Amino acid sequence: MHELNSFSTSNLESDRLQSISLQVDIHRSTTNSLISIQFLSEPVGPRITSSHGDVTSFNQDQVNITIGQNLLTIIDTKLLIHCEASGVPVPKIAWTRGNETLPSDGRMSVKNGILVVVEVETSDSGNYTCIAENTAATASVSSNVTVAGKEIISLACFTCL
Repeated sequence: MHELNSFSTSNLESDRLQSISLQVDIHRSTTNSLISIQFLSEPVGPRITSSHGDVTSFNQDQVNITIGQNLLTIIDTKLLIHCEASGVPVPKIAWTRGNETLPSDGRMSVKNGILVVVEVETSDSGNYTCIAENTAATASVSSNVTVAGKEIISLACFTCL
């Protein structure tokens, strides 16, 4: 048995109304109940989920931020910057610091769109950008990360006493 059905739907996504028309091709086998469904849609450019604001962390525990937030932290902290992107087809995510693509050198890695930097150093300070790209478009969002040495933080807090 072979059926061809068309559906139309609308999604309210943030401040944009997006309509998607789908054509569903259903194949049914008479010997089992397996149904194969194929969805066809027009490409949709990437949309990155971001946050805003400043985060300060003066302990050496793991610190998590979402792309778009700025961070002030100290050396030897484990840093995770989350970047989640949607689009059709699913966008590929790449990371840069300044104008350079980030290496996977053991201290830096990317897993499921999350940039992980272990034991940050002052040289890791900079502007980190998440770039989401698919066949429809490219999108990017950045976070500024400042890594201070422990002695700078100690001097700053000494004046707080």
